[in-house]
Parts: sequence; structure tokens; C-alpha cells
Amino acid sequence: MLEVEDRHAPAAPAFPDPLEKDLAGDDRIAMTRRRLVRLALVACETGARFERDGVRHDPMAWMLAPRRLFGGRSAIDACLELEGCNRAIVLHGLALGLDADADEIDDLLADEPGDVAEGFDRCFGQDVGVVQKTCAA
Repeated sequence: MLEVEDRHAPAAPAFPDPLEKDLAGDDRIAMTRRRLVRLALVACETGARFERDGVRHDPMAWMLAPRRLFGGRSAIDACLELEGCNRAIVLHGLALGLDADADEIDDLLADEPGDVAEGFDRCFGQDVGVVQKTCAA
């Protein structure tokens, strides 16, 4: 395999090998069952989306890499929180690529109908209001 060094890429945080035994010096993370389920949900959705859409990318690598969607954090860290979990589910559920601007995804998650239409307009570059009126006719 050709190794290419990119000096401009941010260094990804080191993650311990999950197939090795736990060590006394391993980072300890206290979390609720809800946070653990969020992480499992995003991991399953990521793998399912990659399989469904034929994405030629490793789902585990996606989970571990820093993403704009999460303010530079990895999905494995960000998705423990509700905001990160929701963002990842929308990204994969709508097949919006491998990363996105957090504000655009947040617009899609907005509670107000007008806010959602603006979010679709920004993401898809079309006037959703026109589409809604056409579909209603």
C-alpha cells in the first residue's frame, strides 16, 4: 500500500486497539445506558448506510475520524450526546455524504416548519416551498 504523508491533516486522537486486553492505564469513561445505546444506534446506522449505499469506506474509520459535523470530534465521542447522535442519524438517513456542516444538519432538525424548509433549500439547493406547493396541487 502506498503511504502518503499529509502534513496539513489534523492528527487523529489515538484509540486503543479494541481487540487487546484492557489495561489499568486505559481511559475510563462513565456513561449512562442511554449514551451507550446512542453510540450503538449510530454505529449500526453507519454500517447499514455504507452497505445499503455501497459506500467504499470503513464504518469504523468513519466513527473514529474527526468530523466537521461534530466540531472536529469523532463520532464515537460526539454521538454519546443527543445532538451528535441526531446529526449522525440525519446525515446517514438522508445519505448526505460522509461529513457536513453542523449548521445545515441542525436546520434539518429544527422544530419550526419554515426552518426545516430553509435547511432543505441550503442542503439541496432548491426551493422546497415550490416542491411542497406542487405536490399539494
